[in-house]
Amino acid sequence: MDGMRDVRTKLAQAAEQYGVEVWQSEWSMLGDGYSSSEFVGYNSATEMDIALYMSKVIHNDLTVAGVSSWSYWTSMDVSRWGHKNRFLLISLVPSGGVDGDIQQEGTFLATPTLWVLGNYSRFIRPGYRRISMELNESRSFFGSAWLSPAGDQVVTVYTNLSDKAVRLNETHVGWKGEAKSIKTYTTTGNKNLTEGTVISGQPVLLDAGSVTTVIYNL
Repeated sequence: MDGMRDVRTKLAQAAEQYGVEVWQSEWSMLGDGYSSSEFVGYNSATEMDIALYMSKVIHNDLTVAGVSSWSYWTSMDVSRWGHKNRFLLISLVPSGGVDGDIQQEGTFLATPTLWVLGNYSRFIRPGYRRISMELNESRSFFGSAWLSPAGDQVVTVYTNLSDKAVRLNETHVGWKGEAKSIKTYTTTGNKNLTEGTVISGQPVLLDAGSVTTVIYNL
């Protein structure tokens, strides 16, 4: 993670020097070098492992590199050569198998990368701006916070890579009163942006191995 952040810090500094915006376009995990302490490698990785790693990339692109646009490479394709969901969001399965003719019908499957991307793209919309969040961030737990243009909604996105749930102990500074309602949207190995409601006064719980979007309506 340190190497990932170092590269993005230098990119942000260069962008500021030349006064340009940075876009991240056509990202996927087709490159080499992902087998490290931060990723178990493709042979051992589940599709959710790949999606969680993607969340780490998105988080650092947004918060360290300061990108104003983030795009995935391929929306849908046939998963060949053991690539799992490393280069697609929706897996197409021809009726004759992966080597069959996609024009002869088949099935499709939304992969965890689609749902994790949705934890960001569905809720952090154009015009939202990042606001300060003090967090005990680590290699396995990180997040960011965003304010709507009207100032009536705060969106936070947390990634919990650990095998234990996290209970948030929150203090809100500078908010216009307490949230009128709190919604959560959780993606795990068996949840696909599953919606939940947090009762006023109760803590927000983040599942193990999850990406969770928390919406505070002010």
